[in-house]
Amino acid sequence: MWVRLVAVLFVAACGPGPATGQSTGVIEGRVLDADSNAPLPRTHVFVVESMHGAVTDSSGRFRLEGVRPGPKRLYVSRVGHERRALALRPAPTVP
Repeated sequence: MWVRLVAVLFVAACGPGPATGQSTGVIEGRVLDADSNAPLPRTHVFVVESMHGAVTDSSGRFRLEGVRPGPKRLYVSRVGHERRALALRPAPTVP
């Protein structure tokens, strides 16, 4: 079984990060079963080469805060499903 990641949004926030003084962003989205489109709760989502990770809620949604802007790679992992990787590019900022 495959997982599918939908509605992923990566937006730079307006303020500086807690310790770095750099802008940070948010990655949020939903993880669904690729065959049935059913939400996948208790699925691990994490940014490669960082300390940012989350577990999806009962509706398959997740939110990662404090992520530095720039291209990212997400791994999505759940018992009984194939692990997936997804390359992300930042969403354009709106003035």
